[in-house]
Amino acid sequence: MKNLRQWIITSSFALAAFGFLIPLWPLSAIGVALAAGAGYWMFGVGVGLLLDVAWGTPPGILHILFFPFTIFAVLAALARVIALRYFFTKTPQEKI
Repeated sequence: MKNLRQWIITSSFALAAFGFLIPLWPLSAIGVALAAGAGYWMFGVGVGLLLDVAWGTPPGILHILFFPFTIFAVLAALARVIALRYFFTKTPQEKI
């Protein structure tokens, strides 16, 4: 299990960093979503904050989103929590 954790954290950071080095923000967003969606939400939020500081505020109408990668990491973590509650409920299904 520890090996899987290391692979997820390493690959998510590598995707986010590679997306920053070649200006391709969707690749950075995938890296943030991978970290936050895999259950390492604190790492995802940290990488999201680093990317937000590095990229700056988005141009155009999206300038009201000061921290888009951080917001995306929080939404991915919330989606994971909701999905786990929906798919893996503690109560068993009733049989008809």
